[in-house]
Amino acid sequence: MNQALTSLMTRLKSQLEELNTEQLALKEKIRTLDKAALLIKSRLLDALKIPACILPEQEISRLHFIISEQQKHDDLQNQKMDYEKLLFSYQESHLRLSTELKLLRKYQDRREQNEKKTLQLVLEKEMDDWALQKDSAKLSSK
Repeated sequence: MNQALTSLMTRLKSQLEELNTEQLALKEKIRTLDKAALLIKSRLLDALKIPACILPEQEISRLHFIISEQQKHDDLQNQKMDYEKLLFSYQESHLRLSTELKLLRKYQDRREQNEKKTLQLVLEKEMDDWALQKDSAKLSSK
């Protein structure tokens, strides 16, 4: 049982480490998306500045660019939201695994304490039996 408990705890620890690694990678992806979204937003703001003279071909091209950049920005924001949802689920899994590991450690500690108490009781009983045998041996020799 102790070996099974130890292997389970080892497996939970490795799952926690994997989860931590994936969380870090996901946070980095979110940061990258934020940077890309800021870049697109700044290009959009530059494109939204109205020139002094308006040429129809340039205006149509500018509006197409604005729409395209806005769609890219929206796509990045949606992707970021998906990553954040995934990160939240990772955090929930991390919490669950941490709790399981903590409970298993407490269980293992209680079990070890019970084994120590049992061993102590057995030793005390053996010492009592030895003392009784010694006393009875003294009485029978008299």
